[in-house]
Amino acid sequence: MKVYFIYEGKDVNGCVVNDSLTEVFKVKMDIPASWLNGPCEKLRCFITSTYNKKHPDNPLVAEELSLWCGNVELKPSDVVETRIHEFNDVHIRHLAKSVLHEQKPFSVLCTNFGCGEFFLQAENHESACHYHAEPPVFHDIEKYWRCCPTQRARDWDDFKAIPPCCVGPHSTEKRPVSFVSPPPSNTPLSVEQVQALTHRDENTAASRTTGPREFEGAAEAQRQPPQEIVDGKARCRNYGCQKEFVVSENHPTACRHHTGGPVFWDTYKYWKCCPDKKRYEFDDFVKIPGCTQGPHQL
Repeated sequence: MKVYFIYEGKDVNGCVVNDSLTEVFKVKMDIPASWLNGPCEKLRCFITSTYNKKHPDNPLVAEELSLWCGNVELKPSDVVETRIHEFNDVHIRHLAKSVLHEQKPFSVLCTNFGCGEFFLQAENHESACHYHAEPPVFHDIEKYWRCCPTQRARDWDDFKAIPPCCVGPHSTEKRPVSFVSPPPSNTPLSVEQVQALTHRDENTAASRTTGPREFEGAAEAQRQPPQEIVDGKARCRNYGCQKEFVVSENHPTACRHHTGGPVFWDTYKYWKCCPDKKRYEFDDFVKIPGCTQGPHQL
């Protein structure tokens, strides 16, 4: 499941509390399947750690942050797959000193789709609320309300700006938090499509594996014939090197590299020859020093 985490230095009320942030922190994450039935707390800790590695001078504290998907706060104990869906934007916000400073005494939260405002029961009336009749739909990178399928957006702010289609009183009726998906297509496959899928499955069944494995593209590059030498120079093809070198100056200890190819599994990366040196960030992964010396490879 791919999602986007966004941190703008704001609290849950939209107030800027981190003045040192010069640009919006946005990172795309492919949530491992093993995390989907786990708590959102794991995501909060992971994204906080990722941010702190890039901003060590102004680190964040996970316990002082909350995750939000739309107008829904993700509680630390919430199960990930029940709150987040593919390509959702998950905002990282600071906890407010007083989360009720905009809430009037004795007011309650409206649960109509697209509203989310606090109101007083005594002030509620037949035209107090502008809302959507049906829940949101998140499909691929598009977002829209099921009651307004012709008005679609990709950006979260544009989605929230879609005008409501209903007017009525505020409501406190409990509505389960769920994200509707479009109904699957029932169009039957053609004979050619069925044959193509069957042929593909037969070819890949034997090679299909689970668990960590070496990146096939890197291994294929190693099997290519020697490259062409241009102006007496070439680029080393040893794992973890990739440096340009002068062919005539190559010698038995010119290159420090890895003997095994790269392995990408879940959110971490490592070299097959150095499984104890795992990294989450790609920049940190490429900095892992080579474990052997030898000549550069053409």
